[in-house]
Amino acid sequence: MAAHLSYGRVNLNVLREAGRRELREFLDKCAGSKAIVWDEYLIGPFGLIAQYSLLKEHEVEKMFTLKGSRLPAADVKNIIFFVRPRLELMDIIAENVLSEQTWLSKRFPHFVRATT
Repeated sequence: MAAHLSYGRVNLNVLREAGRRELREFLDKCAGSKAIVWDEYLIGPFGLIAQYSLLKEHEVEKMFTLKGSRLPAADVKNIIFFVRPRLELMDIIAENVLSEQTWLSKRFPHFVRATT
């Protein structure tokens, strides 16, 4: 898969594998079942790093797109938000979290600083 990434001046497969490794390590730090809430602009770039099968191997059971409404029901231990560092997205996350009072009693949001 993606053989075109290993040819040329820079072997992009090395970067891809490093991204996969970091993603796996992060997901493994969150023990138990997981739901991922995606910033719609990150879905494509993440798709270059990891397919759904990799996420399933690390207990990701549900995936949603970040929207300004209540999160769909998900019986999971962890809800992880993958978003760009933009103020308007933080407002949407706050809206989602505050609308789920029962969610807060059982779960904790995970925030990761952006690295490039």
